[in-house]
Amino acid sequence: KDPELLREFIEYAQPRLGIHQLTDWYRVDRKLLHDLGGKYIILQHGGLFGALSAVYPDFSWDEALFLRTGSKKSSQRWLYVSLKKIYPADELREEHRILEDSSHGRSVEADIFIPARKMVVEYQGVHHYQNSRMFGNTAVYQERDKQK
Repeated sequence: KDPELLREFIEYAQPRLGIHQLTDWYRVDRKLLHDLGGKYIILQHGGLFGALSAVYPDFSWDEALFLRTGSKKSSQRWLYVSLKKIYPADELREEHRILEDSSHGRSVEADIFIPARKMVVEYQGVHHYQNSRMFGNTAVYQERDKQK
């Protein structure tokens, strides 16, 4: 457990994972950390919660907010990181409000927006195609997809 090595890895990983504020760490998938070579140093600290608590002890981390591999938000983060590799010089905005939907009186949110390319990228999780108790009926998501 080398605290300086851990700090170096966290600082190395932040820009590569699109971490702009500490709360962005809640959306990082373990696989992304492993791909960056951080599997063992993170495990030595009991996981991402323990590692970040060691590097940023003054921040009030909520262990329950750390995502599990395969969740929608962690998959969306993987998509963000992948797009950043393709468009390294471009600004990418996550969960960006792209327009006001006047027919429903609310704005529509894009998973990822690349302003310079006027490109919107949506992550279509399984809840867009299969009903589930957790997310409800697909009709809601499919209607929202049509609006976007």
